[in-house]
Order: sequence, then structure tokens, then C-alpha cells
Amino acid sequence: GGITSMENEMEAVLSDGKGLQRFSPFYITRMIADMASGHISMKYNFRGPNFGVVSACASSTHAMAVALDQIRLGRADIMITGGAEAAINRSGIGGFNSMHALSTKNDEYATASRPFSKSRDGFVMGEGAGSLVFEELEHALARGAKIYAEVKGVAATADAYHLTATHPDGLGAFSVMKNALKEAEISVKSGLRLIESDSESVTFCAVLGTEKSTLEMNIRFFRRSRCIEVEHNIDWQEKHKLLKAEFNPDILTRKAYCDTSAGFIERETHRNTTWQQARFECCHHKWCDMSESGGGIAIVNDGKYGVGFLNNNMSLSLLRATERPDVTSDIGKHSFSYMIVPHADDHVKAEINKI
Repeated sequence: GGITSMENEMEAVLSDGKGLQRFSPFYITRMIADMASGHISMKYNFRGPNFGVVSACASSTHAMAVALDQIRLGRADIMITGGAEAAINRSGIGGFNSMHALSTKNDEYATASRPFSKSRDGFVMGEGAGSLVFEELEHALARGAKIYAEVKGVAATADAYHLTATHPDGLGAFSVMKNALKEAEISVKSGLRLIESDSESVTFCAVLGTEKSTLEMNIRFFRRSRCIEVEHNIDWQEKHKLLKAEFNPDILTRKAYCDTSAGFIERETHRNTTWQQARFECCHHKWCDMSESGGGIAIVNDGKYGVGFLNNNMSLSLLRATERPDVTSDIGKHSFSYMIVPHADDHVKAEINKI
């Protein structure tokens, strides 16, 4: 489908140099963007709103926002939403390459995709597809559906700056996050404020909140160390939600390490197989670490649950609101602390286990 179907069809039609060869009757239906949702509709007899959303790399994200609005407006109880991409062909690679949008780190292809790195020089073309089921909460509870997450707010903005480049001041990114938080009724209640400062360290505090819960986060920076201490004081009053702390260090690695009662274990940071996808979180004790040649980042913590890894992202699970047997299991006041520890070499030579 998509651009590959269009390329193949045009090659076939123009192959004799006269352009007289017959077009396939499936040419248009293979090419148009909303045919994926059309096939899903026909296969499962879904008769609600059905169309495609087109906004380049943000298409599937915007499709999720549209699906959410369809449910909020009462036009549907369930929406299937997602995206698909298959552009590895001459047209796709050639077009993006001429724009200088693709990474040229061919000698480092395993780590060439580094979207948040200072050394990023472009993206790596990929192919894939994914779908989510969005459902009205009461409708999902009534049929006993397993709920993975709740979508509270969405937003969309434009940089109004350049055909392909983002605004250098990040105006669009700032606005869209601010608007999404506003719609979700999640606000920074008191902003970031200085609460303590001396000759050795400085501490800032931020207070976040939802309709029911409050999270106070104290962040301490040290004069003589690159370590960062974080303390959370939380009044947790949520149901069917999971609270995580996520970290996105500029570390390029395919493996991560977790402390256990018997030493440490190694985990992949990618999910290329179903086995890797199933091992989405690791129960650990004191620390987790991601390192590359020359250095890395460790998170030393006292959390209750596990740690997850995906690409160059680490996440700590702090609190949960379970579906069963007790949906109130973590309701109440909690305190958590962890330390972000940059280090040279790997975690063994840095002696992270002794911190």
C-alpha cells in the first residue's frame, strides 16, 4: 500500500515509454491513506466514524486525539486508532535523502537512531504499524476490559516556522504540552521554586497535581558532584492508574543492568521479539544502570516496584492503583527518593553497587 503501490504502478505504466499500459483497478484503493481503517472496518463490521488523519510524522498521534474526541462527543463508545508506515523504497529514501533528513551514520547503524541526542544528524527510516483501542471508561468497565491507561488530555499546535525544521525556541512543543496539561486538568500548582541553598547544594521544589492527587518533588543539585537527588512526597488518591518516573539520558546502548539480591542482571533495551516485549519490567533492589563507551547513568532508588527499559529510556514504577484484588492498595501518603548518578566507565568500574 501507500507510496510503494504508487511507485510500482507508475513504473509499470511507464515501462514501455508510452504510458499506455493499463492501470490496476486496485491502484487508488491501495494508495489512499484511509484504506487501512477501511479494511479494519470491513473485517470486524465496525460501522462508526471511519477516516484517515494526515499530518506527516504526527499522523497517528493526531489520529488518537481525534479518536478521543469522537468518544467524548458521544459519537462512539469504542474507537480503533493507530498508524502504519511502509516507505522504504526508492521514492521514500530518495525523497528524504534529498532533503538531508536521513542520518548518514552508516558506520554506526545500530545506534544511528538517536532522536534526543546532541549528535543526532537525521532519522533512520523504518516500517511498522500499531493500533490502540480507545474506549469510554464506563463501557470498558461494564464489559470487564483490561484497562492499560487513561487518556486525560490532548492538544495540537503548529510552529508556523519552517517546512521541516522545528522552531529554535521550541514554541510549538511548549504550547502543545501546556495545552494538553490544561485539558487534562493537571497543573503545576506553585511552579518551580527555590527552597534551600547553601555552599554545598541547592534544592528546588515543584508541586504537581491532578483532580485527586498531589505530588511534591524536591530536586537537589550539588556543588562538588554531578549527582542529582530527587524526593517525592505524594498524596495518592487514584484508581486504575500507574505513577512512574521516567528518565531519558543521552546514552546509546542496547543493554541495561539491574541490581538484584544475587548481584545484577542484564536486560536488552529494545523489544524486537515477543520475548523481549514480555519482559517489560524488572523487579530490582537498589539500582539500575545504562552505560555506553566512556560513561553512563545509574538510578539509585528505594522504590516499591520495578524498573523498565526501552531504547534510551529508563522508568521507575512508584505507585499503582490496581484493578484487583484491591483497587485502593496504594491510596494514601507516600515518600520516595532516588539519585541520578552520572559516571565514567561502566557500572562495575564506577562501583555503583557501593553507593
